[in-house]
Amino acid sequence: MIFPQTLGQWVISRGYPLSGDLSMDGYRSENWGFARNAEEAVSMWLSDDIHTNTMLSVDRSDIGAGIAY
Repeated sequence: MIFPQTLGQWVISRGYPLSGDLSMDGYRSENWGFARNAEEAVSMWLSDDIHTNTMLSVDRSDIGAGIAY
């Protein structure tokens, strides 16, 4: 029987350096949301401590972005 990969296993299989306790599937975070423009999205993420930490933490080193219409 083949079991699907966890997100952490998939991230590592793609060559991305995942940190944290890998037995707990590593450490990573994301912010996403619905907004009319980038300024609204950033404002939404900065409106609470958890999302602000995700964006500004020294423990994070890479960023990605996407837009869909």
